[in-house]
Amino acid sequence: MTPPPPLNHFQCYDVRRRAFDRLTLSLDDDIGGASTVEVRRPKMLCAPVNKNDEDPSAPGDPDHLAGYEIRRDDPRFERVRDELVVDQFGELVLDLRRPERLLVPSAKSVSGPAIPLDPPLVDHYQCYRVRGDRRRVKDVMVEDQFGIDLTNVKRPSRLCVPVDKEGEGILVNEARLMCYQIRSGPRVDREVFIDNQFGGESLQIKRARELCVPVETPAPLPIATPAAAGSVS
Repeated sequence: MTPPPPLNHFQCYDVRRRAFDRLTLSLDDDIGGASTVEVRRPKMLCAPVNKNDEDPSAPGDPDHLAGYEIRRDDPRFERVRDELVVDQFGELVLDLRRPERLLVPSAKSVSGPAIPLDPPLVDHYQCYRVRGDRRRVKDVMVEDQFGIDLTNVKRPSRLCVPVDKEGEGILVNEARLMCYQIRSGPRVDREVFIDNQFGGESLQIKRARELCVPVETPAPLPIATPAAAGSVS
């Protein structure tokens, strides 16, 4: 089996609210363990992005991620504290408060029904709302199929980890994404067509709201070892 390509950066656009038939799924990842969630509605579409001219071919990659609002039904999620995240911008120590998004590998078209990915080369992701360290990075160049813009990274919003959906497995367990709020991009207001495991549909995308960056070190903070009795600090 050919290994998946390196994980892209993604720029995520909010989408206009639309009807969606809710469904219940089983998810399992390294943070929240096995759980049952209700998938409620699409909230965003994340497109592969060329960040700071690091990967000019990225905007042409077919694997997009459609983001859906989820509610965890069972069991209750226990907050994870002091998770260390390292990406191209540096280190963060964050608390993971709750799961709130499911990112689903999706094909995208701007001219008509999308041709399904065969096969998807990116995982499903479960995204956790975070709180903790802050970060601001100015003048980050982002380019995708909808245009090019110079934006500012404002603060961390979600940590997304590969998730086993309905027992389908995970391609690359270590390939996490740290998503940041960014300065809102130019208004796009464009209809796009997506196709994924939930079926084909059209979405009206509005503005870029988040930039998701591959995580370099997913390990948690090390546990401090108590000093031996009688030691001198």
